[in-house]
Amino acid sequence: MKKILTCFACTFLLITNIYAQDLLQGHIRWTSVDKNGQKMLYIVNKHNTVEELPSIEDALTYLTSDSIKEQILKSRVNLVFGDTRWVADGIAAYIANADGSIEKLPNFSDVFPGWDLASISKARTVYRGPYEPVYAETADFARDTPLTKGSPVAAHEFYYFNSGGNSAQISATTATTLASNASTYNVGFFNADTATDITWAANLKFGQDFIFTNPSKGTRYAVRASTYEEIGMVYITVKE
Repeated sequence: MKKILTCFACTFLLITNIYAQDLLQGHIRWTSVDKNGQKMLYIVNKHNTVEELPSIEDALTYLTSDSIKEQILKSRVNLVFGDTRWVADGIAAYIANADGSIEKLPNFSDVFPGWDLASISKARTVYRGPYEPVYAETADFARDTPLTKGSPVAAHEFYYFNSGGNSAQISATTATTLASNASTYNVGFFNADTATDITWAANLKFGQDFIFTNPSKGTRYAVRASTYEEIGMVYITVKE
């Protein structure tokens, strides 16, 4: 006679570089089988109906399907461009505070070990915003810029420039006639030549400057920004 066990929460944790961090918040149910091929675990629902669980082999097949891979990639995009701060490996950047102190940003590989930044950048939705971006030969931008509201994934690329190889600085203020009531903003640099995001910093306060210290001379970069708060115009400067 099969022994029926009651399981209120069976969370499948696949410890690999590919899936481990993505499935910690998921609920994948599975069970092992005994030497006779009989499943070891069933779920008894509150109406005394029995739910048969898939074997671990079937669960692994599901986890390697294209549909679940797409869901995992989408989840990674939201995490990478969520309430985080990082720089791509080999990139140097920091946040300069009004009191003169600085905050160095951690490497992407330290924050998200094993994740492929190129594929995540490719999957990110590029939102152009209500205005066309500005294209320039050098970093010399100073004007009112609309911030998109909501997911920072949708932060629009508002300015493209060719780097002269000097440190690039982003500053923002609400001192504008159409000012947003937001108190923080999100900002990032994007390498337009390789189509890869290279920095991201969420929830910067106005008065904090974002400094990208080692851009490559001749490389075309884009700057993107958004806010979690009220949409509106923010006066942003980008300079080298």
